[in-house]
Parts: sequence; structure tokens; C-alpha cells
Amino acid sequence: MTQAAVYVASCDRYDPESIAGHVRKAADALGVTLPGSGSVLLHPSCPLAHPRFAPDAVTNPAVVEGAARSVSGASLTLATASLPGFPTRYSLGRAGYDRLAGRLRATKAAFDEGPYVPVPSAPALALPRSWVDASFRIALPRLTGSAYLPFAGALRQLFGLLPAGTQSAEHHRMVETIGSLVLAARPDLVVVDAITATHRGGEPSGWPVDLGLLIIGTDPVAVDLVCGAAYGVPAVAMRDLVARLGRADAPGALADVRIIGDVNLEELARRGARVERMDPAPENHALPRQVRILRSPRASPTGVSATLREAFAVLDRAGISLDKARETTIVIGAVDSVPPPTVDTAAIVFMDDTSRATYAGYSRIVRLTGRTPTLAKVLIDVPFAMTIANVRAELGLSFTVAGLTARLSGMLRGSRGPGGAAAGSPGSKGGGDPAAQNR
Repeated sequence: MTQAAVYVASCDRYDPESIAGHVRKAADALGVTLPGSGSVLLHPSCPLAHPRFAPDAVTNPAVVEGAARSVSGASLTLATASLPGFPTRYSLGRAGYDRLAGRLRATKAAFDEGPYVPVPSAPALALPRSWVDASFRIALPRLTGSAYLPFAGALRQLFGLLPAGTQSAEHHRMVETIGSLVLAARPDLVVVDAITATHRGGEPSGWPVDLGLLIIGTDPVAVDLVCGAAYGVPAVAMRDLVARLGRADAPGALADVRIIGDVNLEELARRGARVERMDPAPENHALPRQVRILRSPRASPTGVSATLREAFAVLDRAGISLDKARETTIVIGAVDSVPPPTVDTAAIVFMDDTSRATYAGYSRIVRLTGRTPTLAKVLIDVPFAMTIANVRAELGLSFTVAGLTARLSGMLRGSRGPGGAAAGSPGSKGGGDPAAQNR
């Protein structure tokens, strides 16, 4: 196997022309011919954009513009998808991508509203037609924390190409599914926005940390091995992650990657020491004494448990404290029994279809449905049950309207892929989801 190369540029400001220069220089060093014609798809990260809940989650528009300038003359499409349950059209404007697309004269596309087509090498999976039809694809992930993986970068962004329903169905096999996408959905170029990454939080919720880097390559596995070094992830954790991908044709460790450009491995490690990674276990969060989490040892640490931790991180980022929560017991997986509450108003929350326990005395019983409820569902329903926030109300009427419009658009355009569902979660009345009300 030829040693994969990754170009690391030192870049400490969001200047589009400077970024374009780094992309051109990296492409030349990597042997990539940047097109001056044809169709180019720009795919930034956009898990959620909201001034309070997710103010720093998206790829900075300057990085997108810099990539666009590097392919001057091509026909541009700016396309992305938010996390399942968060309509992409809700986030596009808040991320600044609506204005950017207009300035670049680029077509906008929300993957969750367009059609999907089957992947020949993996018939159970489907990719957005806009992605498949583009003659050149530039992935533009932002380097962020994650409760599901050691961090979110190039590999995590591949999973977001799938229909929302497929993402939910394959969540428990996220890494293995990404392994199938590494070849089937490989972009022509990956430009990771690590000028200012995020840490001390999850995918939509981290706090800014200046790393001053652009990490550029053609192999998402090689790119993420370098991102792992820049994010302070232990080498053994990265080797384990790559091994789970099941790709014999991919580099297995950072030693298999040739780092070129402005920054060497020693400097990467120095900058990575700035990162404070989030503990993905929700029970290790700073919980007040009236909130308890009971998690089965058999429950997957990257399933709904990680989603709950992501939700707690979003609440933290928004300044919403758990200290004023009603007495709440949260059950993850099958546990033997639940201690009785000490007050008449206590709530018990069962986090998914596998969560069960013997209990008595709780006045509010909430059951989230599905094998792995989405972050959107958990973020809306759990704080509402705990009486600490009505997240749906804070997201506003535009969130509900965007969800309805996205689902209608998806149905009209046939956005359902094999095994998938149209984007967005069913509309809810009030603060919580009807499927998560008292039983």
C-alpha cells in the first residue's frame, strides 16, 4: 500500500484568500488537479446552527469560501445536512451559508431534502444524488468533539451523508458503516477546518480552541489520523478506531501517514495539548443530587448514552443548569430496579426501547422510542421532562416550520433512501414529543 500523504498548513486567521492559497498549495503537493470547470460540490459541517445552543458548530464560512476560490471557474454547489431531527434549512441561514451561497453564485442543497441513490458497493446504503452527480467533491468538516467517536472530523462527516433514517438504524454500527463509506463516498479532497476547533463539548456544543491548522488530504482515514494528533487523542485510541473500520486498504496508524506542509508531528502534538476532550459517559457529568442516571453495563457507550451526554453538553453551552431540575431518574438499558423517589413530583425517563426497570412512586413517566433516539429528540424531550428548559420553544416556530417544509420537500423529491426515512423527526405539540409523554 502506498503511504498516504496529508498536508498540514499553519493558518491562524479566517481569511478566504489565504485559505485558498493553502488549498492550492496542498493540492499541488498531493498531486490533485483542482478543476477550473465542471461541477464542484462543497460539503461543510453543519450539525446545527443556533446562537445559543450551537454557536460554533459549523465550518467557518471563510473556509468554504477559500475552497471555492481555489476552484475558480467551476460551477459550485454548497450542500450539507444537519444532524437527524434538525432540519438543514433551519441551520443554513444561521450558519451564514445562505449569504455565502449568494455571494459565490453557488446552488444550495440540503441533503435531507434531495433524492438519494443506492451505493453500488453497498446496496443497503444510499448517498445524496447531488453528491454522486458532482464531478469534484470537497469535504470541509470542522474539527470538533464527539461523544460517539474520539472527535468529529472527516470520518464522522461521511456518516452524515446517509439518509436520516439510515443514520438512526445504523447508529449502533456507526464505525463499521463508515468503513463502507470510506471507499463508496470518498471525496476528491478533504479540507478540515481546525483553525479554530471546538472542545469541552460534543458535535454541536463545543467551545472554541485555537489550533491554527488546515488539515488537507484525499484519504479520510489518513486525514483523521492526523486530526487525532492535532486533537490530543491517544495513538492507541486512533488505532482501535481505524481497526474497527475494517479497511485493509487504509492506513492503520499515524506512522503509516506521511505528513507534509508547514507543521510537523511534534508541533501537532504541542497544539493538541490545548484540547480538553469531553468525557462521553453521561453519569460522569456534574449531576445535581436530585438527578441520577442508571445505566446497564450492557448498554452501548456510544448509543443513547452518548446522545444524552451530547444533550447535556448542549445545555451547558446554552447556560442551562441541571441544578433546578425536578427529581429525575434516567434509565439507560435494562436495570434491575430503581430506588423510590423522595418527592411526589419525581420523573423517570426511559431512554430507548431497551430501557426497562422495576419502579414505583414516580408521577411522571417518559419513554423515548426507538433503538437510538436522535439528539434532537433527546434534547427536546429530556430537559422538558426535567422541567429545566423548553428547547422546542427556544428553537422557535421557524424550527417547526422548517421541519415540516423539509419533510414535504423530501417526500416530493423522493429523499428516502434504502432503509432510510425522510429528514426530520415527527412534529411535536408543546415541549415534548408525543411519543415521549406519560405512559
